[in-house]
Amino acid sequence: MTADEKGEFALPELAPGTYTLTVAAAGHRPYATQVELTAGEPVRVDAELPPAARVRGTVRDRSGRPLGDARVSLLDESGDVVGQVITGADGSFGFGALTGDHYTVVASGYAPATRQITVGGAAGTERRDVDFLLGHGDDGEE
Repeated sequence: MTADEKGEFALPELAPGTYTLTVAAAGHRPYATQVELTAGEPVRVDAELPPAARVRGTVRDRSGRPLGDARVSLLDESGDVVGQVITGADGSFGFGALTGDHYTVVASGYAPATRQITVGGAAGTERRDVDFLLGHGDDGEE
């Protein structure tokens, strides 16, 4: 079901009972609630979707120079890759529309570096401090 331009929708043919209503939109965290339907009684549900979180960072070499063309992967709590980008010439990378709370960010170019991060909490959270130093000899975390 898709809402109209005002964000409104109707499900007129549902039988009485308990349902889980889930609302999702690109760039926002999803919303879910239990709804109890009784015959002949309409139910209004107002759903507020907070903005999704974002993660941004920079990959640099050991001397502090930005590393372009480094691969940065984003893994969810299960270890599944949910995003992958190549850094720009300035070493920057970013992931948007994150609906989970906990992720692992892996940067590779030399020896891979890994950081676990939390982005949940306040609506529209943006992490800008996910920076990596890549080189040989240690784990690369800053």
